[in-house]
Parts: sequence; C-alpha cells; structure tokens
Amino acid sequence: MKRQYDWGLGVRMVLALLVLGGLYIGLGYAAVLLFGFFVAAPGLGHFAGIAVAVLLLAGSQYYFGANLALRTMGADVVEREEYPDLHDRVTYLAQQAGVPKPRVAVADNETPNAFAAGRKQGNAVVCVTTGLLEELDDEELDGVLAHELAHIMHRDFQLMTVIAALSIMAGWIVRWGFIFGDGGSGGEGGGWQLLAGYVAALVVWVGAFLVGRLISRYREFAADRGAATITGNPAALASALETISDEIESVPEEDLREAERASALLAAEVRETKLSRLFRTHPAVENRVAKLREQAVDMDA
Repeated sequence: MKRQYDWGLGVRMVLALLVLGGLYIGLGYAAVLLFGFFVAAPGLGHFAGIAVAVLLLAGSQYYFGANLALRTMGADVVEREEYPDLHDRVTYLAQQAGVPKPRVAVADNETPNAFAAGRKQGNAVVCVTTGLLEELDDEELDGVLAHELAHIMHRDFQLMTVIAALSIMAGWIVRWGFIFGDGGSGGEGGGWQLLAGYVAALVVWVGAFLVGRLISRYREFAADRGAATITGNPAALASALETISDEIESVPEEDLREAERASALLAAEVRETKLSRLFRTHPAVENRVAKLREQAVDMDA
C-alpha cells in the first residue's frame, strides 16, 4: 500500500527522542542516588554510575518495553487456536498495511480499548481487551485493529513504547524509592541523596508525561487517517470510537485504573475529567470522528 510520509509526525518524533535522551540521564541519576550505585567520591564514580544506570535502563526498556506494557494491562499473547477470528483479521489488515503480522495479545479487562507496542515492526504486538471484543461489531473491530497497525506502519509505536516504559519505571521509583532506596547505604550524605534521587525521578515522571503529550495527540490523528486508508472505511472507526466513548462509563473502576497505567498507548482516552482535558493523551472523540467523517466524504467523492 503506497502512502505519503507524515512529516508532521516525523518532526514530533525527533523532538521527543531528543527530550527522551535527557530524561534517561535524569532517571539514571535518580537510580544512582536512590539505590547507592555511587562507588566513589563525586567525580568519575558519579559519571560511571550514571552511565551504567542509563545503559541498563535504556537497554531493558528497549528489549522489554512491550512486555512491561502487556504486564501493566494484565495481557497475554494468544495463539490462533485461541482466537482464530482475531488472528485472521490482524493477518489480513497487516497485509493491507504492508507490515509484518504482529503478535496478538488479549487483556482480560472490560475497558474497550487496544494498543500496539514493541521495539521494531518485526516483533510488535497488538493487544485488545475483552471489553473491545465484546462491544464492537466486525467492521468497528477492523477499524480499531487497523488504527493500531497504522501506528506500526508509522513506527511511532516504538517511541510510545519507550515513553510508556520510562513513565512506568519513573512512577515506580517515585512511589517506592524512599522505601527501597538506601541513598548510598546510609552513609554521609545518604539523606540528601535519597531526596535528590526522589526529586530527579519525579521530574522524569512528569517529563515523560509531557513528552508523551508532545506526540500522542498528533499520532492518533495520523493513525486514524492510516486506518481509514487500510480498511477503506473511515466510518467504521468513527463508529468504534463513539461506541468506546459510550461504554466507558459502565466499566468497573478497577479495570479503568489498570487501563490508565498504559493510557498513552491506548487507542482511545480511558476517561475524561475537567483536569484531564488539559493533559489528555488523545484528541477529543468528537474531533476524531469529525475528521473521519470528512475523510469518508473525500473517499466517496
């Protein structure tokens, strides 16, 4: 399938990558301070500790970011024997998108949603919730799956996987750093190191949140356009988004909280409050639907 490169998305991805470099250094610094990786007086030992921490964090997130996202949602990779229809749909749509067929995962969660994650196109995974499978009809389901495959086609799923993993790890340190950290094994300056490490992790957590917003809303519009091109049916995705929005209110609170941990990756906003409108990970559903309806008219013209 021939497609034009989205330069707007490309520029945002480059800017996000530059910011992520600084955030990785910040998270490495937080880990070094909180967990006592310094083995020398301030100077070379500090830099060595930070470098090792950054490499370990970046490497682990690169290789295990998708698994971390799946675990956050309580999802498992499923074989074709378990979900034959779902696998067949993903296979067909991946061919239409011109990307390798991703692994397929299902999360036992009533929140109707989906996401794509992975470190490269060849090992990507598309995850759907049981709520999505229950609430959408066939055409709507194809629209959402095509939306996730468009993320893989555009390769922005790789960046969002890293951002989500960075946010999850920084959030874990913010919650538990003071409990499990030792600030240099309680030596001189240990209290200061704990506080500085905690603040650094907090800055990274907020920074990952903001850098995700730099790219997430635009990438959703780009994936909507891509999904419509893949399926040739923009109205189906528009209908799916409206169905998801309508059904969110009936989802149990526990499932909503679980889904919110991976909100930047999901196909649609988990829930919306007055405060969340300022920092939402996705464009408003009505705006996405309006653009899809316009695209449907253009395709029919």
